[in-house]
Amino acid sequence: MAIYDYTFQLDEVEKVAAEQVLCQFGLSLEEGLNIYIKAVVRQKKIPFDLSIVEPTSDDPGADEGI
Repeated sequence: MAIYDYTFQLDEVEKVAAEQVLCQFGLSLEEGLNIYIKAVVRQKKIPFDLSIVEPTSDDPGADEGI
């Protein structure tokens, strides 16, 4: 099996938050991303529900497009 390196951009705050969550599972960010990719391949879909939610004024991410 060939191994490929892939580079992408990620907001520093989100990166740190993801690393903190994954660390609680004993996983690195790379391992978490590999789990996600394997779930996409195995399930042949995004492994969570996607929806469009209109932001509200009390939504902390409303201004950031999150």
